[in-house]
Amino acid sequence: IDLFAAELAAMVAARPPEAIRRELRAGSWIYGAGEYGQQLCGALTAAGYPVLGFIDRRGGADFGTVLGLPVHRPDDFTAEQARGLALVGAVLNPVAGPGAVRLFADSLPFAATVLGADLPDALGDVAKTFWQGPRAVFLDHIDALKAAGARLSDQRSLDAVLGILRYRVTGRDAAHPPVDEQMYLPPEFGGFDRPITFVDGGAFIGDTCAEMLEYGVDIGRYVAFEPDDTNLKRLIKFAGQARIGEATIIPCGLSDNLRDLSFAGAKGPSSRLPADAPAVADSTT
Repeated sequence: IDLFAAELAAMVAARPPEAIRRELRAGSWIYGAGEYGQQLCGALTAAGYPVLGFIDRRGGADFGTVLGLPVHRPDDFTAEQARGLALVGAVLNPVAGPGAVRLFADSLPFAATVLGADLPDALGDVAKTFWQGPRAVFLDHIDALKAAGARLSDQRSLDAVLGILRYRVTGRDAAHPPVDEQMYLPPEFGGFDRPITFVDGGAFIGDTCAEMLEYGVDIGRYVAFEPDDTNLKRLIKFAGQARIGEATIIPCGLSDNLRDLSFAGAKGPSSRLPADAPAVADSTT
């Protein structure tokens, strides 16, 4: 954790938020014309940073403009269009993640690549997502990270945590720890000798339950919490068809106490409880 803190402090010192803002003032192209890309376009424009358009693999005759700006396919984008400008990464999926954006940026004469923690550093909370936040948050909570790390019983777990932290602040795929396809059922666990009750907090569409069934786990009772209405419909359908004994679907999130809060749903992996979510009487818990 101490080494990570030193790396992070050096990173912030070498490229502080104001340096990123200077890069954006020259103008930028946004890689990714989906919901998050459009959100960033609005945030950049509102802050006075010019946006020339979008780069998206779906660009073409049927997807030629977004928000009144042109959409170009990566293969059709030229060096002259990139020269002297910034490339803003706005993809949040594993197929075209930050690594793919960086490779594309390195192939052209962009003046800067802005992605990952660069965006909330420069733009503030408007650019925060489910995994992107300002680097200062980690520096402000180093003691808490140390305390959490001290509770891990093996080096592999600590390395995984540090790898994810480095990935979040750098946006570099190489920093991410290897993904274990059986993360919920490691071979050393030994399995179960009787039907289990599986409590799924943040059940999404039942994908983890489906994975456990695929590996032969006998689920006698399934208790699933899911606050997103869009996911909930698919979760209910899954539970009605799955090979489980009994299912209880609860349209709520999990917290440290019972309360009603607003929820930013229907945003895919960026669905979340906003940091400033007000307590309300008629919203999803």
